Amino acid sequence: MHSIHFHHVHSAHRLKSEFSQVFVYRTIRALGISLFAVFLPIYLFESSSDTFLGLLLVCGYFATVFMVRMLATVPATNLVAKIGGKHVLIISSIVDVAFLISLAHISSRPYLLGINAVLHGLSSALFFTALHIELSHSIGKKKAHGVGSVEIARKITMALGPLLGGIIAGLFGFENLVYVAAAVVLVAILPLHTGTEPLRSSKRIKPHDVNAFLTHDYGCRANFGMALNTGAVMLLWPLFIFNFLHNYQSVGAVVSMSLVAALIIMIIVRKKESDTSISTELSVGGKGASAVHLVRAFAINPILITVVNVANDIFAAIFYVPYIAEYYKNASIKDRPTYIAAMEIAYSAGIIFILIILLTVYQLTQNIHVALTAGFIAGALGAYFNKNILKTSLT
Repeated sequence: MHSIHFHHVHSAHRLKSEFSQVFVYRTIRALGISLFAVFLPIYLFESSSDTFLGLLLVCGYFATVFMVRMLATVPATNLVAKIGGKHVLIISSIVDVAFLISLAHISSRPYLLGINAVLHGLSSALFFTALHIELSHSIGKKKAHGVGSVEIARKITMALGPLLGGIIAGLFGFENLVYVAAAVVLVAILPLHTGTEPLRSSKRIKPHDVNAFLTHDYGCRANFGMALNTGAVMLLWPLFIFNFLHNYQSVGAVVSMSLVAALIIMIIVRKKESDTSISTELSVGGKGASAVHLVRAFAINPILITVVNVANDIFAAIFYVPYIAEYYKNASIKDRPTYIAAMEIAYSAGIIFILIILLTVYQLTQNIHVALTAGFIAGALGAYFNKNILKTSLT
């Protein structure tokens, strides 16, 4: 009896220690990534004087990133099982630094763009797969309490990132901003070198086991929709607002302001949590975010852009934490590696799909405003159906 009790106490302490390390790592890394992430689509688009070539560059680059991420998800999941999530997170950050250094040299060495996209996709697959497995182990069935703590800390750094990034890019150029981001990402690795050895598993995923993936169809639909929502916000919206704000500083200031509003809402809604409130938050937040996507195309001046951005981040704050909480709860009661791999593959597919919509509609209409509006409509549909994540608990 005593040995069983000791085992449970030791396991609980180990999970808590690992959660703390991942918590600090992710918070610092979020700052590094948020310094440049919102500006990357703009930078790529502005690299060409032709609208179609600019869109082709953006869509081709990010389609490559997410195709690589999709293909690397299962190997990344098996690597987590073999060497532990902490070690995979360290590897992902090293690849991140290589990706960022090559990104800083793209303007003088355009041939690096393809290599950069592959590195970006690989680091993304390693990071998100390891992160979700680690946090689903640590948070498990505690639902949104633990997730809320992680997301609130991440939002704080993400609110600072675009503001600082816009200033640095405006004063010193995008390339120097990327070097700063690389330094921050490198520093983020330090907390992972402390504490216990990472958890490992003998579980491996067989890529050809289609039936195992199909058992998570509702979750995959939800995450495909989440990708449409995120793609509209992170890839299409920056291109749209840059037409009216014209510089990195203004874009960064608007994004930071809205993230502060989202942070306040997130802290408020985390005070009460139940199955009923999770369902309500998913519904209210999803419908609100969907409505915001539908009015994005009408935000044609800085004031309207700011209002739309604040509204989007408020509704996203309402539904994102319960969404991720359900994600981790489902992972903890199902075949964790296969579930997370399936969800990540669906997410990558969703991003690629919205990029195809953007490029196809532009080809048909030769109007970037119409093409972006089509992407926003896809984002609205994705946000509206986020409650599919709840159905995975019932299958």
